Amino acid sequence: MLSAKGAGISNPFLFQADTLAHLIKNNLANPKDIKEPRSLVATSTNDPFGVTAFSGSYVDALIRVGNNVNFSEFGDQTALIKKLNLQGNNGNSAFLNIIGVAHGNETDMFLGDQKTSPTLDPEKLLLNKGDQSELTTSGANRALVKGGTLALISCNTGAKETSTSNVADVLAVPFAHAEHLLAPQGVIHPNVGFIFDKNGQITNLEFVEGEILVPPANAEEAFNQARNLTRDLIAGKLSPDPVRTYDAIKK
Repeated sequence: MLSAKGAGISNPFLFQADTLAHLIKNNLANPKDIKEPRSLVATSTNDPFGVTAFSGSYVDALIRVGNNVNFSEFGDQTALIKKLNLQGNNGNSAFLNIIGVAHGNETDMFLGDQKTSPTLDPEKLLLNKGDQSELTTSGANRALVKGGTLALISCNTGAKETSTSNVADVLAVPFAHAEHLLAPQGVIHPNVGFIFDKNGQITNLEFVEGEILVPPANAEEAFNQARNLTRDLIAGKLSPDPVRTYDAIKK
């Protein structure tokens, strides 16, 4: 029996059984053998029970419109670049959509946690302007097909309140071949709406305003928190304000 851990999925409780089976199969397959269109949901290990708790809904949305999806977890720059190259087959079987999920601000995405990686250079736990050239020279940017979409589910990475260049602008250099590079202009709730074209490509995101949630104590609490928030949104019990989406390619 194929295992989630063997497929690089440390929190299988985030996914329904059929979704988990889909991810395990694709994560263990040779990328060139996976039918297109392909998409990747890549999540930070910085807060596995918080910001990434809605990962299952992102994967399900992609599958519903015909994407074959891979799932990846990363805790630092080296792991991120390695997995982009590996799962994107060094650009030879690349992704139509890449969704990056992590805490963030205008200038940084937080990839890992100093508490769990105390010996690592703190800068390696961030994705920012200092990584621009390595994303290109390593070939990691080729994990996205020409004309594809890179979407950041990461607070304020599309904002420009204190900086002239945000994370989305920084990534628009190595990913200049993208059709869309989308990011929120404020603090967001992780229950995100996706707008797709007829080919299963993300063309826009619908963000709603979020708030800092009390970190769940364990995996079960995280799952329940995500489920309850989703249920309340669907039932109309929450009426959060919209957060504008920034497209660093179309700006």
